[in-house]
Amino acid sequence: MVLWLWNERGAHRIEDRRVVPTFFLHAPPPELPAIRRRIEILDGVREVREISKRIALEDDERRPVLEIVPRHYRDIRNLAHILDSNGGYVDHRLFNVDLRFSQRYAIEHDIFPMGLLHYANGVWRAEEEHFALDYPLPALRKSLLDLHVDNPAGIPRMQDRLLGARVDDVEIDGDVETILKGIDAVVRSKDPDVLMTDGGDAFLMPYLAAKASELGVKMQLGRDPDRFVGVKAKSYFTYGKIVYKPGQYILRGRLHLDRGHFAFRESDFAGLAELSRLSTLTPQEQARLTPGTAFSAMQVNQAYHDGCLVVWKKNRPEDFKDAENLLRGDRGGFTFEPEVGVHEGLYELDFSSLYPSIMVKYNISAETLDCSCCTTDGLPVPELRYHLCTRRVGIVGRVLKPLIERRRYYKKMKKEPGPLQDIYTGRDTILKWTLVTSFGYQGYKNARFGRIECHEAINAYARNILVRTMEIAESHGYEVVHGIVDSVWLRAKPNADPIEKVREHIAGSIGLPIELEGRYKWIVFLPCKTTGVGALNRYYGLFQDDEFKLRGIELRKHDTPEFINICQPRIDRGGVPRAHPEGRRHPPVDREVRPRPLDPGPPVHPHEERLARPPGIRRPHGDRGGPEADGEARLRGRAGRVRAVRAPRRPRPRLRAEGARRGVPPGRRGAGRMGVHPPPVPVRTDAPRAVRVHGGELGPDVRGPVRCLDCQLAGAGDYDPRRLQVDRREPQPSPRRRRVQEAMAGPRRGRDAE
Repeated sequence: MVLWLWNERGAHRIEDRRVVPTFFLHAPPPELPAIRRRIEILDGVREVREISKRIALEDDERRPVLEIVPRHYRDIRNLAHILDSNGGYVDHRLFNVDLRFSQRYAIEHDIFPMGLLHYANGVWRAEEEHFALDYPLPALRKSLLDLHVDNPAGIPRMQDRLLGARVDDVEIDGDVETILKGIDAVVRSKDPDVLMTDGGDAFLMPYLAAKASELGVKMQLGRDPDRFVGVKAKSYFTYGKIVYKPGQYILRGRLHLDRGHFAFRESDFAGLAELSRLSTLTPQEQARLTPGTAFSAMQVNQAYHDGCLVVWKKNRPEDFKDAENLLRGDRGGFTFEPEVGVHEGLYELDFSSLYPSIMVKYNISAETLDCSCCTTDGLPVPELRYHLCTRRVGIVGRVLKPLIERRRYYKKMKKEPGPLQDIYTGRDTILKWTLVTSFGYQGYKNARFGRIECHEAINAYARNILVRTMEIAESHGYEVVHGIVDSVWLRAKPNADPIEKVREHIAGSIGLPIELEGRYKWIVFLPCKTTGVGALNRYYGLFQDDEFKLRGIELRKHDTPEFINICQPRIDRGGVPRAHPEGRRHPPVDREVRPRPLDPGPPVHPHEERLARPPGIRRPHGDRGGPEADGEARLRGRAGRVRAVRAPRRPRPRLRAEGARRGVPPGRRGAGRMGVHPPPVPVRTDAPRAVRVHGGELGPDVRGPVRCLDCQLAGAGDYDPRRLQVDRREPQPSPRRRRVQEAMAGPRRGRDAE
């Protein structure tokens, strides 16, 4: 085992050759002697011992197991597969097989990455508490490595030519061999502790390795003379889709951090160090793993300290349920249908880390659900036929409780200005994601300590809590306008109690922390495009402190065109009183769309043809003249490339008039405009911004003509709000749905049946 320690004098390499990883096998006690004799004759086995260990979290007593010591740690997997197949994949249960080597060493010696420790004569001693809230980060030297590659396809490929490189502010150019040697020399001279890249695992590192191998250039980006450790790329199937995971290129003696990895991208180095300390996974490993994997590693650490082994292959299926219990349990959190339109003066109350808090408060864990010790006096789960243990604290609660307390502390400290504000923000962000994934891992099939029944119990408690929250709010003179799982929006009636009194009552009655997110000057709940009913997670509003909250609109989506991302914040910040009179002088959409020339920069799609368009192939968006032909000429200016697709054999269908689109009520159809843009939507002129009214009331205080930005571009005239008609009819079911409803209603009686 090789470890690297850092202090003010630099990095130090330490070797520990006494490390001997082991794994365990459990079988019926009468069969253990015969199994032991068969294992001892295997070539990869050094020693076999019979000891007693806890093999399940719900076990109170130890059971006899075989501890198997391999000759080399790389033989563990092969031996495990041999023993598993020898037991028919059923009779032999194996433990501690797939634990990461670095994690094994850390938990066995009671140390953790990025922590202060003392080492002398082969003995480790931690100098600070593992779960300390305020701890110093080492002043590591960081460098950024970037490459300049000739990429005619738009995306760099392995066969493209290397044009240059840059390490921080040092530019390196010349032929390929000179550039590779220059990178190696600059990295050696700077000797950074952290080497950062953009796309390092996906392209940069494998590209450098391939070029160095091709030209015979020796590159040493790590501090060890050995080459960096590479993990091959792979593709796997999950949740109905194929996911590609690029390879991992880990340096020895130096941290290679790809700035595109989730933990580093979301929380910077402070959040990554926080998660690495808690999970005992090295920063390079943790940067390439998810917060859910970190949560699973924390559970492994807790199980080890409890003296319990970690099963290799979890073969626990879902418990059998009849149809009624399946329908009761297979449900998510509770949501209220929002009132579509513009609302003023609403309060938002938000439970802080609701689902993790439920798991801690009600002791929900795989070993505490339907335990055998509390069949008569266990804690019943609302709506479901489950009970929870009242005698033993589960592993999930013991892992989550310190995380919740840490996040509550960092969430408070990040609001106070100071030199550590960014560090607290990063730690709070990564803990938020870890707590979010802890709930999903309870229902994940590959989770080590997960169980789908725990997932169902958590949702049952969440539904019960939101209903109780509504009842308490109504008793204080408030009505619920909308609610989503852990948040509610309340409207105060004339004689309502202060909102702080409502918050305290809810927190005291339910026993979970709830916070006042704020009061809105106004908020808009949007409808579904097809049915017109309120969309659950599509809203935007302005708090009293002039801070916006946006959910589900264009600014929050990844596929939104660039000009919309530019214009929508300007409309948000400008407000409607400014948007209408100044729209003629400063039209944001006109400025970004109409006069903006086609960017002749690099192409946006990698699969572009470097050839003229042959017969049978046309441009994706038509082949007409005019401005589009000019755009095509500009596209040809990019090294002669034209994006092309094969033309269909059938004629191109016509575009229907907008009024003929399906799902558009007659009262809201456009005046025969062509295309697929939504119909013009009126804009309130008395609100502090361009508020879109999707089927909601304009209110009696709307004065003067209103103009839609969409209509301004199309050259439409002003709208008179008094002539606006909003279609308030209930959506009519389709003929097929009507026949199904009539069939389910059964035969009519009396005169109607004749």
